[in-house]
This record gives sequence, C-alpha cells and structure tokens, in this order.
Amino acid sequence: MLENPIHGTDLGVLKEQYLVHATKLGYVTSSGRIRWKKLLQEFDFRFSAKFLELLQAPLLGRKSDHWLARILRNPRAVQAPIRHLLLMDFLGITSEVLFRTKAPLPLFGVGPWKCDNSVCPDCGGPKITTVEYMVSPEHGESIGEFTCPTCGQVKCRTIQTGWVRDRGPLWNSELERLWNDAKISVRYIGRKLAADSLTVKRHAAKLGLQFPRKGIRVSGKNGPPRIAKKIHRDESILKRRQTEWLDLQSENHMLSTTDLRNLAPACYAYLYRNCREWFKTHCPIKVCRVPPIQRVNWQTRDLELSQQVAPARKLLLQEVGRPHRISIAALGRQTHALGLIQKHLPKLPLTGASLAAAQESKPHFARRCKLWKARRDAMNDQHHVGTLQSLHVQKPEMTNPRTTQPENPFGIAVKLRQI
Repeated sequence: MLENPIHGTDLGVLKEQYLVHATKLGYVTSSGRIRWKKLLQEFDFRFSAKFLELLQAPLLGRKSDHWLARILRNPRAVQAPIRHLLLMDFLGITSEVLFRTKAPLPLFGVGPWKCDNSVCPDCGGPKITTVEYMVSPEHGESIGEFTCPTCGQVKCRTIQTGWVRDRGPLWNSELERLWNDAKISVRYIGRKLAADSLTVKRHAAKLGLQFPRKGIRVSGKNGPPRIAKKIHRDESILKRRQTEWLDLQSENHMLSTTDLRNLAPACYAYLYRNCREWFKTHCPIKVCRVPPIQRVNWQTRDLELSQQVAPARKLLLQEVGRPHRISIAALGRQTHALGLIQKHLPKLPLTGASLAAAQESKPHFARRCKLWKARRDAMNDQHHVGTLQSLHVQKPEMTNPRTTQPENPFGIAVKLRQI
C-alpha cells in the first residue's frame, strides 16, 4: 500500500477495483447494485464486533452510514488504511492484486443470469451463461440480449429498462394450449403466463389462434387486436426514392432542405427513416442567410450609457436617509436603463465594465452603513444635550397664593383675631 499511494482523485478508480472483486463473489447484482444485506451478514461472520472496535473500524449506522458504504459507494473522503486491509481480507485479495485490477466492471454484472420466464422449467435459476452486446441505433445506449437455452426466451436489457423480444416456443405452445381451453378466462391465462391480457391477445393473434375465443367470457368480438407490422426495407423502393431526391435537388438547386421537403414530403420521410446517414450526406448545403439590418447603433448607445454610470453613482451616494447598496440594478434604475442592461448587456461592453467598476462591494457598503449610523447617533446625542440645557435655565420665582393675604381695597387693617 505504501508503494501505491492513492490520491483524492483516484478514489473512484479504487472503488471500481473493489466492485470488480465483489461482483465475482456475488455481492453485486447484474444491474450494478450492491447486496448490502448479504455483504454485511458475511462481514459480521468474518470479523466480530469486538475485533472491529479494537481496530477502530466499527460498523455504526448499519443502514447507510458506515465506512464500508463510504468506500464502495461514491467515496468523498479517505478512509484509514486498516479499513482497506479489512475489506481486502474479506474479499480474499491482497493489495498487489487490487492495484493490478484493470478490467472494468461488466455492464450487466458477471453471469450466469436468471431466466424469468414463468413457463420455463429453470425459472429463477442461473442458466443464461452468455450475453450478446449491441448498440441502439436510435438512442446510442448499450443493449444486452439474454437468451435462455431451456425455453428460448430472448430478453433485452439496458441500464434502466428491459423488455422481452421473443417469448420463446415453450411460452407460445403453453399459450396455445390455454387459449383453446374454454374453461379459463383471458385474465387467468395472463396470470399463468405472467403477462397482461392485451399482451396475451396480441400474441394469440400473431399465432393465428381463433377469434373470438370461446370461453367463460367471449373475448375478441371485434376481431384480433391490431399488430404493428415490421417494415422491411425494399432495396428497389430505396433506390427509387434516392434517385427521386437527387433529381429534385438538380431541378431546384437554389432551394434549401426545408423547401425540398415541402415539395416532396413522402420522399423526405422515407429517406429520413430508412437511410438517415445517406440522407444527411446528400442534403443541400446550408446557405448563410443575410444578417438582419441593425436598427440600433449599439456602439453609440454603449458609449452614452457608460458615461451615465458615474453621475448615477454620485447621486446614489448623495441620497438622504439610510444608505442603500450601489448595485448594478440600482445603477440601472438610476439611469432608467435597467431593462436594457438586463437583456442586452453582452452588446454593451463599455457599460458592463463601467458597472462592474462602479458597483459597491459588501465590505465597503458595511463600512458606509457603520459611518452613517455613527453620524446619526452623534446627532441624536447632540440634540439630547441641547434639550437638557434648555430645561436647566433659571425661571422667575412664583409666589404661593395660599401664603399671601389679599390687600384691603379700602386701606383698612382687618384683624381677624379681634373679630
């Protein structure tokens, strides 16, 4: 391990090397999924929990979050070397064998594969030993074709989906036997053959069985269902269509592919479906259209807008009240050209450079907010001090009306005690 250091970018390659050996031991399905239940059970049987705890490699969070999952799934962090040694020992390999592993993981796993035909004597058993690989001409995906040697069923699979191309002679003979039995229904036949009722009817129509079928419920009163027939390409028709397309081009050498399609839609559709590669090489060369007349002089408009950015920034800085960040949107609103900037900024390089230089960064805006707040607090403190000073000014003394005696308007001293 010391002679083969693993960098952070090589963790995915290391995972694939582990999965190659795990697939050989049956811990990975044909679709590439890990059989975690089986793997963890046998790992526990191999190493005890106390032993793993002594090596600081306990399997905590058994459902999804443990170090085995971090190695065999998408590895994002480096694991301790002792954990890699435990996994190598469990898979029965050494570090030299692991680092020498160059074979990529098979697309559908390592065989043999199981047959899922319900009428096959070996249904569910690993009897398919070979797979034929091909590439889809429509989507470019890899397709695997699995043929059961016992029942003859041919099944195709991709990474995501699968379908049956041919049910096999054993399935067809069983369908014919059940179809002629008037005591059972079509739904029962579908359950018996693991197929839908409409699928049963279509295959019965392909085999030429009786319609309507005699049984508990009369099915197929309107005849057999429609079956899409395979179109076999006729070489004579193909040559005739190719000659027609070439003659059409020679007669109308100034027209484009779309115009020729409008003149001969049937010829276009036939060649496009049956020989697309030939059709692409024998289409008219695309003509460069005349560029449209530009009604707007973008250079002049760019120059005018770029000269308005600096005054707009100055006006935004002089606004009274709480400050607002000088962003591109704020500058666009100030210059009354926000829509133009948002939609056509690639056509305005000078304006874009001016906006990038004039917009305010977050640290600068934070400092400006702190400065504004400090000035506001200072003004509030000064106003508060002025109010207090005005309250401490001396006022004239006021006499208490209760302690003063009213004067006698007639100048006569009134002695209350004598009265």
